[in-house]
Amino acid sequence: TRFEGDAQRAGKRRQIPQLNSPNNRINPGILNFTGFTDSDEMSSGFSVAATWGEVDCPQLTFGVDMRYIELELNEFDVFDPPTGTGAISNFPIPRSHSSNPGIFLEGVLPMSDKLTVKAGSRVDWVETNIEGTTDGRTRGEMLTILDAQSFDQDFNPWMAYLTAEWQVDCNWIFSTGAGSAGRPPTLTELYAVDPFLAILQQGFTQVRGKPDLHAERLWQFDAGLRWDYSNFRGGIAGFYAWIHDYITYEALDDTLNNAGIDGGLGVNFVNTDLATLAGGEIY
Repeated sequence: TRFEGDAQRAGKRRQIPQLNSPNNRINPGILNFTGFTDSDEMSSGFSVAATWGEVDCPQLTFGVDMRYIELELNEFDVFDPPTGTGAISNFPIPRSHSSNPGIFLEGVLPMSDKLTVKAGSRVDWVETNIEGTTDGRTRGEMLTILDAQSFDQDFNPWMAYLTAEWQVDCNWIFSTGAGSAGRPPTLTELYAVDPFLAILQQGFTQVRGKPDLHAERLWQFDAGLRWDYSNFRGGIAGFYAWIHDYITYEALDDTLNNAGIDGGLGVNFVNTDLATLAGGEIY
């Protein structure tokens, strides 16, 4: 996947008025933001699995997979106030990669005509790092900005779960499950050097990665009930989850607002000790 563009088109200027006149309190007038973006991303991999056992009988599945991601984003921006002192700078996600081999195992065990139990697990080995050179930024400069000692990171997330499905009668089915899983940080969360990404409500959001982020760890419980009649189908389900080291955002400072970009926000990716997620559906 590849894309490139700029912020100079008239349609963009109309849609995002902050690019032209963000009420600059330091230098009143037109900010004349100029920006060019050039990015590419590659994702590849494979999955191989074998299953032993017949349908509606005990089954065992074992497999291995691999996911390799490589990306780069160069964002050249210049804030050119009326004084003419603006200078173009690169706010990149440096060319970086994530290599993720893994193995997985799943078993299905019909306990009776009405009850089926399923259990599974997987283990992953994730290695990430920055590659080569980055236009306009030295490796030492990016280490300083991201407050890191090294870009080379390793994560070992794992997952395990247990579910059960009970056929109450010929029309009603009850299901429940519990599990735990890990998610390593993305390359953006690790290595972004202040690019503008519209990921928060403000829209004009400058994002900074953190190479020493921890992987998230989730513990979740699910329960649901569904029914199936000849002329009506429906269901209700819900979940509750606890996430240790949840990756979220921390506001850096008011630099963007002080530069006259009202509503602009600079954020840093951080881990928080514990987050909870809950949800449900009915249909």
